[in-house]
Amino acid sequence: MAERHEAYRMYNCKNEELPVICDFLLYSVRRDAVDFAGYSPEFNALLYRGFRRKSPPRRNW
Repeated sequence: MAERHEAYRMYNCKNEELPVICDFLLYSVRRDAVDFAGYSPEFNALLYRGFRRKSPPRRNW
């Protein structure tokens, strides 16, 4: 029988809440893209696409 290991979580919310939080974060960053780009050139379209690919899958509520 295989051992079960708990993954280290760097967040304080339920797993079910992650898609909603990720969507809100992405929406906010895209909405304020000019301000974020002024803060750091790392905030660009490539970063947004990568974040979208790595964020949890969405469900049709």
